[in-house]
Amino acid sequence: MDERSEKICAWMVVPGMTFFGLAMIMGMKFIPPLSPQLNAEQITEIYRANALGMRAGAALMLFGGAFLMPFVASMYSAMTRMGGKPKALAATQLISGLLNYAPLYLCSMIFATASFRAERSPEITQALSDLGWFFLVMPTPAFLVQTFALGFAVLRDKSDNPVFPRWVAYFNFWIGILSLPGVLISLFFTGPFAWDGILAFWLPLAVFGPWMIVMLWVVLKAGRGVNPA
Repeated sequence: MDERSEKICAWMVVPGMTFFGLAMIMGMKFIPPLSPQLNAEQITEIYRANALGMRAGAALMLFGGAFLMPFVASMYSAMTRMGGKPKALAATQLISGLLNYAPLYLCSMIFATASFRAERSPEITQALSDLGWFFLVMPTPAFLVQTFALGFAVLRDKSDNPVFPRWVAYFNFWIGILSLPGVLISLFFTGPFAWDGILAFWLPLAVFGPWMIVMLWVVLKAGRGVNPA
Protein backbone atom coordinates (compact mmCIF):
# COMPACT_ATOMS: atom_id res chain seq x y z
CA MET A 1 0.00 0.00 0.00
CA ASP A 2 1.31 3.42 -0.94
CA GLU A 3 0.20 4.95 2.35
CA ARG A 4 2.09 8.21 1.98
CA SER A 5 0.62 8.99 -1.44
CA GLU A 6 -2.87 8.20 -0.18
CA LYS A 7 -2.44 10.64 2.71
CA ILE A 8 -1.10 13.39 0.46
CA CYS A 9 -4.00 12.95 -1.94
CA ALA A 10 -6.48 13.08 0.94
CA TRP A 11 -4.99 16.30 2.31
CA MET A 12 -5.51 17.96 -1.09
CA VAL A 13 -9.11 18.56 -0.03
CA VAL A 14 -7.88 21.36 2.25
CA PRO A 15 -6.43 23.61 -0.50
CA GLY A 16 -9.32 22.53 -2.71
CA MET A 17 -11.92 23.81 -0.23
CA THR A 18 -9.84 26.91 0.46
CA PHE A 19 -9.54 27.92 -3.18
CA PHE A 20 -13.20 27.23 -3.81
CA GLY A 21 -14.25 29.29 -0.79
CA LEU A 22 -12.04 32.21 -1.79
CA ALA A 23 -13.47 32.06 -5.32
CA MET A 24 -17.09 32.09 -4.18
CA ILE A 25 -16.81 34.59 -1.32
CA MET A 26 -14.02 37.03 -2.15
CA GLY A 27 -13.61 36.72 -5.92
CA MET A 28 -16.98 36.21 -7.53
CA LYS A 29 -18.94 37.34 -4.46
CA PHE A 30 -21.46 34.56 -5.01
CA ILE A 31 -22.24 34.17 -1.31
CA PRO A 32 -25.13 34.83 -1.11
CA PRO A 33 -25.83 33.59 -4.66
CA LEU A 34 -27.24 35.77 -7.41
CA SER A 35 -31.02 35.61 -7.68
CA PRO A 36 -32.57 33.83 -10.69
CA GLN A 37 -35.11 36.69 -10.74
CA LEU A 38 -32.56 39.34 -11.76
CA ASN A 39 -33.11 40.68 -15.25
CA ALA A 40 -30.46 40.87 -17.98
CA GLU A 41 -29.45 44.48 -17.21
CA GLN A 42 -29.06 43.78 -13.49
CA ILE A 43 -26.97 40.65 -14.12
CA THR A 44 -24.78 42.47 -16.62
CA GLU A 45 -24.13 45.34 -14.20
CA ILE A 46 -23.02 42.88 -11.52
CA TYR A 47 -20.55 41.25 -13.89
CA ARG A 48 -19.25 44.59 -15.17
CA ALA A 49 -18.81 46.00 -11.67
CA ASN A 50 -16.81 42.96 -10.54
CA ALA A 51 -15.15 41.89 -13.79
CA LEU A 52 -11.68 41.42 -12.27
CA GLY A 53 -13.06 39.55 -9.27
CA MET A 54 -15.06 37.25 -11.52
CA ARG A 55 -12.02 36.36 -13.60
CA ALA A 56 -9.74 35.93 -10.59
CA GLY A 57 -12.44 33.89 -8.85
CA ALA A 58 -12.71 31.67 -11.91
CA ALA A 59 -8.98 30.94 -11.74
CA LEU A 60 -9.23 30.13 -8.03
CA MET A 61 -12.19 27.84 -8.68
CA LEU A 62 -10.17 25.96 -11.30
CA PHE A 63 -7.46 25.34 -8.71
CA GLY A 64 -10.11 24.27 -6.20
CA GLY A 65 -11.56 21.73 -8.60
CA ALA A 66 -8.10 20.42 -9.48
CA PHE A 67 -7.16 19.79 -5.84
CA LEU A 68 -10.42 17.92 -5.22
CA MET A 69 -9.53 15.29 -7.82
CA PRO A 70 -6.74 13.68 -5.72
CA PHE A 71 -9.13 13.64 -2.76
CA VAL A 72 -11.53 11.45 -4.75
CA ALA A 73 -8.60 9.24 -5.71
CA SER A 74 -7.63 8.80 -2.04
CA MET A 75 -11.10 7.42 -1.28
CA TYR A 76 -10.80 5.08 -4.26
CA SER A 77 -7.43 3.87 -2.99
CA ALA A 78 -8.87 3.15 0.46
CA MET A 79 -11.87 1.35 -1.04
CA THR A 80 -9.63 -1.04 -2.98
CA ARG A 81 -8.40 -2.42 0.35
CA MET A 82 -11.90 -3.23 1.60
CA GLY A 83 -12.96 -6.79 2.29
CA GLY A 84 -14.69 -8.36 -0.68
CA LYS A 85 -12.65 -6.18 -3.05
CA PRO A 86 -15.52 -3.97 -4.28
CA LYS A 87 -13.79 -3.04 -7.55
CA ALA A 88 -16.98 -1.98 -9.35
CA LEU A 89 -18.15 0.20 -6.45
CA ALA A 90 -14.68 1.72 -6.03
CA ALA A 91 -14.57 2.56 -9.73
CA THR A 92 -18.10 3.97 -9.56
CA GLN A 93 -17.09 6.20 -6.67
CA LEU A 94 -14.03 7.40 -8.56
CA ILE A 95 -15.81 8.13 -11.84
CA SER A 96 -18.83 9.73 -10.15
CA GLY A 97 -16.58 11.87 -7.97
CA LEU A 98 -14.63 13.14 -10.96
CA LEU A 99 -17.88 13.79 -12.82
CA ASN A 100 -19.17 15.68 -9.79
CA TYR A 101 -16.20 18.07 -9.70
CA ALA A 102 -15.71 18.45 -13.46
CA PRO A 103 -18.58 21.01 -13.68
CA LEU A 104 -16.48 23.32 -11.46
CA TYR A 105 -14.14 23.68 -14.42
CA LEU A 106 -16.98 24.41 -16.79
CA CYS A 107 -18.87 26.87 -14.59
CA SER A 108 -15.73 28.80 -13.68
CA MET A 109 -14.86 29.33 -17.34
CA ILE A 110 -18.46 30.25 -18.12
CA PHE A 111 -18.51 32.87 -15.36
CA ALA A 112 -15.18 34.23 -16.60
CA THR A 113 -16.57 34.41 -20.14
CA ALA A 114 -19.66 36.27 -18.92
CA SER A 115 -17.44 39.00 -17.44
CA PHE A 116 -14.86 39.10 -20.24
CA ARG A 117 -16.47 41.59 -22.67
CA ALA A 118 -18.20 44.61 -21.16
CA GLU A 119 -19.77 45.58 -24.49
CA ARG A 120 -21.60 42.27 -24.89
CA SER A 121 -25.42 42.22 -25.10
CA PRO A 122 -26.99 41.90 -21.61
CA GLU A 123 -29.10 38.96 -22.81
CA ILE A 124 -25.97 37.00 -23.71
CA THR A 125 -24.38 37.77 -20.34
CA GLN A 126 -27.55 36.64 -18.59
CA ALA A 127 -27.63 33.40 -20.57
CA LEU A 128 -23.98 32.68 -19.72
CA SER A 129 -24.62 33.43 -16.06
CA ASP A 130 -27.63 31.11 -15.99
CA LEU A 131 -25.56 28.36 -17.60
CA GLY A 132 -22.79 28.86 -15.06
CA TRP A 133 -25.23 28.49 -12.15
CA PHE A 134 -26.72 25.37 -13.70
CA PHE A 135 -23.25 23.78 -13.91
CA LEU A 136 -22.44 24.86 -10.35
CA VAL A 137 -25.61 23.73 -8.57
CA MET A 138 -27.46 21.22 -10.75
CA PRO A 139 -25.10 18.17 -11.19
CA THR A 140 -26.08 16.58 -7.85
CA PRO A 141 -26.98 13.08 -9.15
CA ALA A 142 -23.28 12.31 -9.68
CA PHE A 143 -22.58 13.14 -6.02
CA LEU A 144 -25.52 10.95 -4.96
CA VAL A 145 -24.07 8.01 -6.91
CA GLN A 146 -20.61 8.69 -5.44
CA THR A 147 -21.84 8.65 -1.84
CA PHE A 148 -24.05 5.61 -2.35
CA ALA A 149 -21.28 3.63 -4.03
CA LEU A 150 -19.02 4.42 -1.10
CA GLY A 151 -21.73 3.59 1.42
CA PHE A 152 -22.60 0.22 -0.12
CA ALA A 153 -18.91 -0.70 -0.28
CA VAL A 154 -18.54 0.08 3.42
CA LEU A 155 -21.51 -2.14 4.29
CA ARG A 156 -20.06 -4.99 2.20
CA ASP A 157 -16.74 -4.88 4.06
CA LYS A 158 -17.09 -7.82 6.46
CA SER A 159 -13.39 -8.08 7.35
CA ASP A 160 -12.22 -8.21 10.95
CA ASN A 161 -10.64 -4.77 10.62
CA PRO A 162 -12.80 -2.89 8.08
CA VAL A 163 -11.27 0.07 6.27
CA PHE A 164 -14.14 2.38 7.29
CA PRO A 165 -16.59 1.91 10.19
CA ARG A 166 -20.21 1.17 9.28
CA TRP A 167 -21.48 4.59 10.36
CA VAL A 168 -19.59 6.07 7.40
CA ALA A 169 -22.01 4.26 5.07
CA TYR A 170 -25.13 5.78 6.63
CA PHE A 171 -23.45 9.17 6.86
CA ASN A 172 -22.77 9.06 3.11
CA PHE A 173 -26.32 7.95 2.32
CA TRP A 174 -27.78 10.95 4.14
CA ILE A 175 -25.30 13.42 2.67
CA GLY A 176 -26.10 12.21 -0.84
CA ILE A 177 -29.85 12.52 -0.28
CA LEU A 178 -29.61 15.97 1.31
CA SER A 179 -27.52 17.22 -1.62
CA LEU A 180 -29.94 16.03 -4.30
CA PRO A 181 -32.47 18.96 -4.50
CA GLY A 182 -30.12 21.01 -6.67
CA VAL A 183 -31.10 18.88 -9.66
CA LEU A 184 -34.47 20.68 -9.71
CA ILE A 185 -33.23 24.25 -10.15
CA SER A 186 -34.25 24.49 -13.81
CA LEU A 187 -37.89 24.23 -12.71
CA PHE A 188 -37.95 27.14 -10.25
CA PHE A 189 -37.15 30.85 -10.23
CA THR A 190 -38.08 31.35 -6.57
CA GLY A 191 -38.47 29.30 -3.43
CA PRO A 192 -36.41 26.57 -1.76
CA PHE A 193 -35.65 24.74 -5.04
CA ALA A 194 -34.36 27.79 -6.94
CA TRP A 195 -30.58 27.90 -7.33
CA ASP A 196 -30.41 30.43 -4.48
CA GLY A 197 -32.93 28.50 -2.37
CA ILE A 198 -32.44 26.85 0.99
CA LEU A 199 -32.85 23.29 -0.31
CA ALA A 200 -31.05 23.61 -3.64
CA PHE A 201 -28.10 25.78 -2.53
CA TRP A 202 -27.78 26.39 1.21
CA LEU A 203 -28.50 22.84 2.43
CA PRO A 204 -26.02 21.16 0.05
CA LEU A 205 -23.46 23.84 0.91
CA ALA A 206 -24.02 23.18 4.62
CA VAL A 207 -23.48 19.42 4.31
CA PHE A 208 -20.79 19.33 1.64
CA GLY A 209 -18.07 20.91 3.80
CA PRO A 210 -18.66 18.60 6.80
CA TRP A 211 -18.72 15.61 4.43
CA MET A 212 -15.27 16.50 3.11
CA ILE A 213 -13.90 16.97 6.63
CA VAL A 214 -15.31 13.65 7.84
CA MET A 215 -14.09 11.78 4.77
CA LEU A 216 -10.63 13.33 5.10
CA TRP A 217 -10.50 12.11 8.70
CA VAL A 218 -11.62 8.55 7.99
CA VAL A 219 -9.33 8.20 4.96
CA LEU A 220 -6.35 9.35 7.01
CA LYS A 221 -7.27 6.92 9.78
CA ALA A 222 -7.72 4.12 7.26
CA GLY A 223 -4.35 4.96 5.73
CA ARG A 224 -2.73 4.34 9.11
CA GLY A 225 -4.57 1.06 9.55
CA VAL A 226 -6.72 2.51 12.35
CA ASN A 227 -10.48 2.07 12.33
CA PRO A 228 -12.04 5.38 13.59
CA ALA A 229 -14.96 3.68 15.39
